[in-house]
Amino acid sequence: MPKYFLAITLALCILSTVTHAEQIEPMISDSYAGGFKDDFPELHNRVRTLMSAARQEIFARLGLLQANQVFSNPVTVTFTDGASAVSENPFFYVQIAPPGQPFGQNLVANVEAYAHHRHRTPSSEDEQHAVHNAFYYAMTELILNDLAAGQPDKILPPWAQEGLAVYLSGSGPDRVKGAAEHTPRSRAHELSLELNRSYPFLNKQHYAQYYLAIQYLYDTGGVNALQQFVREIVAGQSAAEAVHDTLGQYWPDFERNVHAYSESAFQAVAPPDDDPQFTNPNAVTWPSTR
Repeated sequence: MPKYFLAITLALCILSTVTHAEQIEPMISDSYAGGFKDDFPELHNRVRTLMSAARQEIFARLGLLQANQVFSNPVTVTFTDGASAVSENPFFYVQIAPPGQPFGQNLVANVEAYAHHRHRTPSSEDEQHAVHNAFYYAMTELILNDLAAGQPDKILPPWAQEGLAVYLSGSGPDRVKGAAEHTPRSRAHELSLELNRSYPFLNKQHYAQYYLAIQYLYDTGGVNALQQFVREIVAGQSAAEAVHDTLGQYWPDFERNVHAYSESAFQAVAPPDDDPQFTNPNAVTWPSTR
């Protein structure tokens, strides 16, 4: 079957499924019982403003023909103080309904983190940039989770889910720099990780690597390849099948190419070996976590 025909068929299947499913608008809570009540109204307004714009942009960039860019399962937004222990960023994190309950999601906004960041960031532009990126990351997670709706055969592998979320958040280059900032350039190649290896938790190195896998896919095949890849994996195909359909690469070749691409990216931003943090015996560095 020609690749373009397969892509069109998958896209129409997704559109048909969504069109006939109930379309649900997120419910944004107006209540907050935390200790930063002066900052809550501004964050609440930011979330309301970003909600619609982010959904439309993310659906479009993913190439998903989602009718009206709405959800098929319940989504709520609540406001509290404190972040999850495994949260990717301090501002927002996603909670999924526990097994045995109807599928739904809750986007938690951390007013405490927003307040602290807002008051210690000298530039309002920097503050807005950080919150914007964090929200886009969380919104991408919500959208991908909603498409899978807890179905095991449609849940994306972590490298694809997290890589797409970081890619669409706009924080990918900063993630790569952050992962390499304490590694000498001669050892930067050690930062590249296996995509399908299981890890008990994810750190800055994983987010950078997964982003680079998505960026490689985009740089190699362009926006059409990236969008076809997304449509295929959310329709239930394996990542290996989607990679082969979009790039014509078998999985071992793809992973090898991503590894080389990532090594080059890490080496480009890693500090030189004679940087003071490596030559000063009192300097503290962060070891690689392979």
